[in-house]
Amino acid sequence: MNRKEAIQRAALLMGGAIVAPSVLININGCQSSQQLDWSPTFFTHGQALLVSVIAEIIIPSDGTPGAKDARVPEYIEDMVSQVFSESQRTRFMNGLKYYDESARVANGKIFVQCNPQQQFDLVQQFNTEALQNNSGSSFLLMKQLTLRGFCTSEIGATQVLQYLQVPGKYEGCVPLEDVGNAWAFS
Repeated sequence: MNRKEAIQRAALLMGGAIVAPSVLININGCQSSQQLDWSPTFFTHGQALLVSVIAEIIIPSDGTPGAKDARVPEYIEDMVSQVFSESQRTRFMNGLKYYDESARVANGKIFVQCNPQQQFDLVQQFNTEALQNNSGSSFLLMKQLTLRGFCTSEIGATQVLQYLQVPGKYEGCVPLEDVGNAWAFS
């Protein structure tokens, strides 16, 4: 299964479901740039960079647009700063601290200073811990935000998912194989 198929299948699970353990993490696209192409207003520069790198590891750019292309880190910042409750915001921000602390313990430097393989290994570790803990960890929240931000972005909806402008033709009973797995509507 390639990355595009994984995102399409994961999109079918949206609506409160959490994506399967490693369906979106793909080592082939985890090269990260250390620069931001946006100016954070809530996150510090370091936090924004950390969110950008992790989001790009979750949905990498590998022939199709990735999380950064879809401006997912900005979406995450908006959600955390404007929509999250205080307890959700605290959990998310504590998660960012945990990612850097874990990187320091494992590699002697903060997450964004690690090489791409170290970053990928750490993300896999966070994912495994989150799935074993299964109590609303900050990493599962990061994955949800990344997926939702990507699938609801113009790039994600029109270039990666199948796009059907609404209103359109209604076909109520069509086998999934005939429609191509996942749909995005506008």
